[in-house]
Amino acid sequence: MAPMAVARLRFLDRGEEELVHATSLKWLEKIGVMVKSQKVLALLEQAGASVDRDKGIAKMSEDMVKDAVSKAPKKITLGARDPKNEKVINDLEAERMLVRTMRGTWHI
Repeated sequence: MAPMAVARLRFLDRGEEELVHATSLKWLEKIGVMVKSQKVLALLEQAGASVDRDKGIAKMSEDMVKDAVSKAPKKITLGARDPKNEKVINDLEAERMLVRTMRGTWHI
């Protein structure tokens, strides 16, 4: 059976991707993210984030983000009820994945 064709669609060129990345890092450091869990705020604070517990905001430096990314696993397993349906995702496959929420926003 011949492999199925895959359409590739790019919304941003490399320069635009770098601009989004740099701006995201700047916002993480200057504005931060809202975190609803006090336990997660404590973990982020232990890792070096600047935390405002009253507002539930954690601010992370570029170095902290880069360190976390460098420690992230190079592959993950998407679990299933039936282990035969589990899927291991590596770096190459991650580029082809579409991940979305079903509705609304997610909270940490």
